[in-house]
Amino acid sequence: MKITDYIKIPEGYQECLTLPEDPEGSIAFGIQTSQCLGLVTAHPVAANEAWPPEHDLDIAMSLYYRLKDNQALLDVRSGRTASGRGYVFSIVKTLLDNNAGVQYDTNLYVHGDDAVAYAKAHFQEAGTTGVRESAIYSQWLHEKANDPEYNTPWQFDPFNFNQGRSFLKNISECEELDAYFPDHPLSRLRAFINGVVSE
Repeated sequence: MKITDYIKIPEGYQECLTLPEDPEGSIAFGIQTSQCLGLVTAHPVAANEAWPPEHDLDIAMSLYYRLKDNQALLDVRSGRTASGRGYVFSIVKTLLDNNAGVQYDTNLYVHGDDAVAYAKAHFQEAGTTGVRESAIYSQWLHEKANDPEYNTPWQFDPFNFNQGRSFLKNISECEELDAYFPDHPLSRLRAFINGVVSE
């Protein structure tokens, strides 16, 4: 398997050196902007090492019970790429120490005929952190103050596992808001994923 047949380096990213301990056939690439620092590594894996498509809830539950207190599960999704390959990915956010903002991570698998392409990505806030969250939170407070029937919670569990976690996905991280914050790390992470599955 040639990994770049499945995971292409997006426009605006720079190829990075891989480490000696990286698996054979690995590639690495990254991007740095005023709001985002992103790094992706990708390599082939055997089919028995990959998450299977169409088992979203099982994968989500497995990830959910391994989360640390400073982590939240935002998404697990599977489907078919534009060329008909099965894929599955997760998105987990981590609240970083020392007020360093939030990091968003993905595990992405694209199934080929003889192997699976695997990408692991880390996208974190750079520069002034919390801009997207603060802007949407202010709007949420405004809606809540002006509409007595407005009862949308700020935080929510997209999988309704309801295990009493205090750190969850929030409204500002909904995908439909990415267009308003294109340089936010979560927006860039989803753009990377969408680029892979559109092939």
